Amino acid sequence: MKHCPYCGVDYDTDKTNCPSCQAANAETKCDNCGTVHRVNLCPECGQKAAVPLPENTMLENLKGTATAITSYIRREHQMSSREGRPSRNINHAVNATDSEAQCSNCGTIHKAKFCPECGQKAAVPLPENAILENLKGTATAITSKAQCILGHDWDGCKCKRCGKIRDEQHRFEQVDDRCEQKCAICGKTEPLKHQWEGSVWDGKKCTVCGLSKKPVSKRVVILSIVGGIILLLAIIFGSVSSIEKNKAFHIELGEVKLPYASDLVGKNYKQVVKIFSDRGFTNIETRPMNDLNDEFLDENGQVHKVSVNGETNFSPGGKEGWVAKNSDVVVVYHSFAETPEITTQKSTTAKTTTAKTTQRIENTESTSETSYQLPIYTTSASLDAAAAWIFADQYGKKEYPYGFKLHWMTGKLAERAEDDNTWFLKATCDVKNAYGTWAKGLNCEARVTGTNDLAMVIYFVVY
Repeated sequence: MKHCPYCGVDYDTDKTNCPSCQAANAETKCDNCGTVHRVNLCPECGQKAAVPLPENTMLENLKGTATAITSYIRREHQMSSREGRPSRNINHAVNATDSEAQCSNCGTIHKAKFCPECGQKAAVPLPENAILENLKGTATAITSKAQCILGHDWDGCKCKRCGKIRDEQHRFEQVDDRCEQKCAICGKTEPLKHQWEGSVWDGKKCTVCGLSKKPVSKRVVILSIVGGIILLLAIIFGSVSSIEKNKAFHIELGEVKLPYASDLVGKNYKQVVKIFSDRGFTNIETRPMNDLNDEFLDENGQVHKVSVNGETNFSPGGKEGWVAKNSDVVVVYHSFAETPEITTQKSTTAKTTTAKTTQRIENTESTSETSYQLPIYTTSASLDAAAAWIFADQYGKKEYPYGFKLHWMTGKLAERAEDDNTWFLKATCDVKNAYGTWAKGLNCEARVTGTNDLAMVIYFVVY
C-alpha cells in the first residue's frame, strides 16, 4: 500500500501517481501494522514493502528466518576456530558515538527496531528470537488476511484491514470551481451537471466551472424554418403535379378511375349505376338475383356484388385503378323471385282488377291527392291485417326512400280493426337518412282502409 505525504490518501501499489493530487513521491504504508516508511522492510514489524499478503509475506519471513539461521551458523563456525570463543548470547554491536545499531545478520547500521534490509529485530539474540519474531510477523499477516476472507471491515468504500477499494458507498465531496465530485476516501471522481445561466440566443455559462456555450443565431434559425417550409411546399406541389399529370395521361388513353368495391355493396343498385356513369363508364349491366320473398322487403334492390371485367376486388389505387371506359361493369342486386304485374287505377272510387291469390304487384298511382294504391295479395271485399301491414310498409318506403324498415312482425305494438275495411297499426321501425345513418327504435303509426285488392293509407306518422 502506498501513502501520499501531501494529501494523506492511501492507494494501491500498482498506481504510479496519487489519484487525489497526482503526486509521484509516495511513501510506503505497511500492510501489516500500518507504519509509514520509505525502506524495503517495515521498521516496526519487519514486513517487506509492497508485497501482497498473506502468501508472499509468509514466504519472505520464512526466507529471512532461514537467512538468519544460516548467517548465525556460519559466524559460529568462524569464531569457534579462533581462540577465546565468545558467548552464544551475541547481541548487536552498538556504536557509542551515535547510538546506532548494527544488524548482526546483514551488517546494516540503523536506528529502527527492525533491520530495514533483512527484517531482523534489533538487540535480539540469534537465532532463537529472530526465528520467533519472523514467525510472529508471518502469523500476523496471515491472520489479517484471513479475517478479510470471511468479510471485509468496510469504511465506506475501503476496507480498514486490507485496503481493498469497492465502487460503492463513496464519500463524495464537490471539487471547488469544477463541476465534479471526488471521494474523500479513494479519490474517485464523477462529473456533475453544469449550472447554466443565460439564454440560447445570448449564450449560456456555467456558474460553477465557467464553461460557456456559444449563442444561437436568430438569423440561422429563421432561415432554417423558411427553408423547411419551402421544401415542404415543393414536395406537396410536386406530388399534386405528379397526380394531375398521371390523371391527364390516363384520360388521354380513354381510361376512367374505379371506385372502391367495398363501398358499393349494400347500396341501392340505381345509386351504384349512377356512380359508374358519373365516372364515365359506358358499358354497365344490372342483374337481379330474384332471391327475395315478402319477409325481406327492405333488401329489395340492394347490391350484392359488383364486377369490372370479372374482377370483384378492385380499388382506385395504382395503375390497376384505371380501366377503359367500355369495361364490362356488372351490378348484381337482390330482387323478388316473381315479376310483378302492374295495375293502373284512375281514381280512388274506381273498380279494381282481379289478381291471383298471394301474387305481389307494384304500387300504382291514383288521381286522389290523399291516397295511393298498394300491392294486391288476394281478392276479397274486406281488408285483413296482413295486407294492411304490407300497404303500410310500402308507404313508408316511399316516404323514406333512403331506407325504411317496419318491424311489423317482431316489433308489433298495436293492431286494431276499426271496421271491416279499416285498420289502425303501430310498430317499431328504423329510418335511414341521405348520409346513410340509421335512426333505430322509432315508432310508426298508420291507418289503412280499403280492401285486399285496393287500399289506401289515410294516416301515417313516424316518431
